[in-house]
Amino acid sequence: MFHIYAVLLMTAAVQKFHVAGFAIAPPSWSDPKVNPCAKMSNGWQHLFYAPLKECFKIFTLGYPCPESMELSPILNGLTGHGECKCPPGTAQLNTTSTCYKIFERGPCNEGHYLNPLPSDKGVKSSFRFGECKKLKSCPAGKVHWPEKDGCFEPFTRGPCVNGKLLSYDENLIPKCQVRFKLKIILV
Repeated sequence: MFHIYAVLLMTAAVQKFHVAGFAIAPPSWSDPKVNPCAKMSNGWQHLFYAPLKECFKIFTLGYPCPESMELSPILNGLTGHGECKCPPGTAQLNTTSTCYKIFERGPCNEGHYLNPLPSDKGVKSSFRFGECKKLKSCPAGKVHWPEKDGCFEPFTRGPCVNGKLLSYDENLIPKCQVRFKLKIILV
C-alpha cells in the first residue's frame, strides 16, 4: 500500500495536481480481525471459506465452489469470508448451482435465452440470477438483440463492437462474431 501512495504523491508532484483529502481504503477482507486468511503471505488475496474452514484465493473459479462459480467476498463486507457466486456476465437459474452466459441459450428451451434478472429494489445482492425468455419477433429480415431489446439486420455491425458482425449461434440466438457460418435453408 505504501508503494501505491508514494506513486500517487510522485505523480501529483510531477503533474502539479493538488492532492488533498484522499485515502486508499483496503478491502474489508484484508483485516486479520475479520479474515483469518489475511495473516498469511498475500493474505488479502484470500478468503476464508467457512464450510471447509480453509483459505482460498479470491475470484477463483471452481473448487471449493461448483465448477462454474467463483469464490467472492460476502457482500456485507463485515467478514473476510467468501461465498460461491456466478462471475460477471453469467447468471444461474434459481433451481441450479451452475452459471451460464447471459443472453445465450444456456439451459433454456429452443428459441429462448438466459436473461439476467434485476436485483430487488432496496436489497443489495451480488448473486446473479436469470430467467429463460423467449426471443421476440422482429419484422422480416431483422433479428432481435436482447441486450438492447431492439431489431437489427443480420450480418451487419448492428449493435456489435467494431470488427464484429451480428449473426446467429448454432441455437439461432443472435451473437456478435468475427467469423460465422451462413446456414442456407432451402424451402
